[in-house]
Amino acid sequence: MQNHKPIAQKSRRTFLQQTGTIAAAALLSGCTVMLPPVELSTPAPQPESTSTPVPQPTTDPLAAIPLETKIGQMIMVGFAGTKIASNSPLMRDVQLGRIGGVALFDYNIQTFEQTKNLISTLQNGATTPLIVSADQEGGRVQRLGATFGLADNFSAQELGTKDIYATHAFAQAIANVLAEAGINLNLAPVVDLNSNPQNPIIGQLGRSFSADHNVVSQHAYTFIQAHHDAGVQCTLKHFPGHGSSTTNSHTEFVDVTNSWREDELFPFSYIINTGRSDAIMTAHIFNAKLDEEYPATLSKKVLTDTLRQRLNYNGLIITDDMRMGAINDYYGYEKAVELAVLAGVDVIADSWYQADRVEATIRTISNLVQSGQTSARRIDESYARIMRAKSRIPGHASLVQPTGQPNPTATAATMATPTPIPSAMLTPTAAPSANTPIPPETQYYDKLEELTE
Repeated sequence: MQNHKPIAQKSRRTFLQQTGTIAAAALLSGCTVMLPPVELSTPAPQPESTSTPVPQPTTDPLAAIPLETKIGQMIMVGFAGTKIASNSPLMRDVQLGRIGGVALFDYNIQTFEQTKNLISTLQNGATTPLIVSADQEGGRVQRLGATFGLADNFSAQELGTKDIYATHAFAQAIANVLAEAGINLNLAPVVDLNSNPQNPIIGQLGRSFSADHNVVSQHAYTFIQAHHDAGVQCTLKHFPGHGSSTTNSHTEFVDVTNSWREDELFPFSYIINTGRSDAIMTAHIFNAKLDEEYPATLSKKVLTDTLRQRLNYNGLIITDDMRMGAINDYYGYEKAVELAVLAGVDVIADSWYQADRVEATIRTISNLVQSGQTSARRIDESYARIMRAKSRIPGHASLVQPTGQPNPTATAATMATPTPIPSAMLTPTAAPSANTPIPPETQYYDKLEELTE
């Protein structure tokens, strides 16, 4: 979901001066940046909840919800304009629950107050809180700039050569602004490896922290930690790895079969194992090593067999923009939606709202269920994951329970925090802070576990 706009970079001298000051300030203020050990396949242990168990419902909490409502939550759209009329088709679909999320682009954003009002208008019209997202990676890919108080703008590539405290401070500034504006999901960080510096969509734009999977994992973890502290969720992208490509999936077919390496999965596995993976965005790339027939976004072998089962991931899977040439030019929209859902996608991302496209998405997914190509249970899985993500939006936890029962208050303090374990590879420069307990289980989480076990 990119709209690249070159932005002048800071000089290395200026960067060193600023990051040195930032790191010192962080240490003096007691800021801690904890990094878990680098492990590929063993999930990190989670602290046990000490809360009183919530009684289980006697009926399925999802059964009474119409199929169309569940499918509507699976749709995320971009749209034109800096304000939304109350009688617009977009607002009507939001009010009817036919859209579950929006993505903001440069053309939606002018000033802080205007952006905050735009988001408030959308949220006030929604019966279920919207996921409001934006690409705020830093460097050339950012939606909010100097007018939002984000005068310093460093690329991931530049940050990857520095101490993790520079990444934490930079991400913290971003997350605080996103949270204040009402953006609850950052479509970042990029965890692609910079294995091909000439890659036109990753390497040449400075969007990767490093070619080293350990460096990428550490900086991505720190980036996410800073966002979670502000109550903002993050998106790892682009699964299963876009860093080695030689062409641009925004405009053409991309084949990484001969350039992709197994270690490109490492950063995804690392973040998943630490409990910090809120959402993962798919790559519109073809990789015959993983699937000889379909690109990753449309591949059950990639998204279900590899990501869900092999890497043990149970968070949101979001497509990259379904209007991109690598998908739209080869499959068409409705066929692509069908294949994506069958592959295991939870959220269909479409960068340009059209009422007929929303209708086509709902019709296509409904037909999959009615024809028996997929099950109602499969849609329930996606709906439950989306609701779990929305229960973490600060101030909206009580609105997402289908039975009307409130969740624990969703704040930064209720986001899952892994247990830091000393590692020979990583030596934190500050003492670890107290671990934050995982939110108490609710009937919603129980239902998700039952559906996906």
